[in-house]
This record gives sequence, structure tokens and C-alpha cells, in this order.
Amino acid sequence: MSDEVRDDLAALARKGERYREIDGGYTKAQVDVKVTGVAVTGQSATVELTEQTRLYLPFTQQEVEEGAPEYEEVSVRHTVKFAQTAAGAWLLSSDKADAEGGPTPTTQVSDVDVEAGVDDGGGTPDEDEGGKEGQSGTQTLPPSSVDAIVKPAVSANYNYNKMAAYADKYWNDHNDAYRT
Repeated sequence: MSDEVRDDLAALARKGERYREIDGGYTKAQVDVKVTGVAVTGQSATVELTEQTRLYLPFTQQEVEEGAPEYEEVSVRHTVKFAQTAAGAWLLSSDKADAEGGPTPTTQVSDVDVEAGVDDGGGTPDEDEGGKEGQSGTQTLPPSSVDAIVKPAVSANYNYNKMAAYADKYWNDHNDAYRT
């Protein structure tokens, strides 16, 4: 388990460096853990817990007042297992995060994170997002049959900081660039 944890920490460090290159990364983190269940059976123990993390963004107070998000918040459930040694010590044997089929939370390592040179598609902080008018360049998929599986070559790149900033700015006001 120590080799796996060491590899995960190295992958998280690389992930953090990519975030720093793309949009400045995070300035600090606040992590709270709440235990929601414990079960001990013989020489194994299972702990259910929830990680609640705030990752603070590198915006000034003025930028936050103007609508930039102060932090990104992540809540992840974990199932942590321990095994008891013959000497009675409890050793961590696994830590599984439950992302519920969604994207891998920022605080977790995915298979993608361990690959070298992965572009997370975040763009650059000053990158123009483009206009809202016109077509998106998508094409209609060909009709599929029972014998054929259609696998469109589509990839999406998201800048979650920009998404959060947009939601924060327009959560209570209509964006006039879109119809009501």
C-alpha cells in the first residue's frame, strides 16, 4: 500500500503542476473528514468517511468581489480498510473514493493522472471562450444498426474554474447573451 500511496502522491503533484501552469493552481486547501460508519470484523476494519475539501483559487479579494470564485469545493465519500497485524497494529490496506460515475475529483488520482504529458484541457486564463452565436461545429451521427457500434471521435475540454465563475456570476441574474 505504501508504494501505491507514494505513486498517488507523485501523480497528484504532477496534476497540481498542470493546474498551476494552466490557471495558477490553488493557493491553499482546507480539508475536513467526517466518519460516517465503522465496522470491525476479526482482523479487518472498514471505515466509511466523507472528505470535504475547499481548494482556494489565486484570485484577489477584488476579483472575488467582482464575481470570481474564491474556492472550489469537493465532497467525496471514501471506504477505507485496515488490516490488523499479528503484533496488533492496524495498517491501511485500501482507500477507495466514490466519484459516483462523475469526473474524478481534483483531490483524487485517476488512471489519466498517472500518464505522462496529459493535457487536462483547461486552456489558459486569458483564453477567449468564443461567442455564443452560430453553430458549434457538431455533426449528426450516422444512423446505427444492431450490428454496428458507433463510437464518435469526440473530446471535450472543460475549464472548471471558468464554469464555476460563470455559475457564480449568473446564479441569480439572467445572462442576456441567451434567450429567456
